[in-house]
Amino acid sequence: MEFINHTIDWCKGEIFEGRMILLLGIFVLAVSLVYWKFGSTPQAMALLLLGLTVYWIDHFCEQRAEVYHSRILKALG
Repeated sequence: MEFINHTIDWCKGEIFEGRMILLLGIFVLAVSLVYWKFGSTPQAMALLLLGLTVYWIDHFCEQRAEVYHSRILKALG
């Protein structure tokens, strides 16, 4: 039974990590929007595309991880 408890704790930790990565993606997107809005160089304004890409990848990976780990938690009871 101890192994199952460790596995459940691991899944919860992975979900927490995914949420933290999502918050980082939102932060990068917000910074990119600020650079796009107030930046005066083309490079600063181009960071919007980078921010959107990072946010989308983080959001997609976090969703997939939550689905995967919720299936594991259901299977374990």
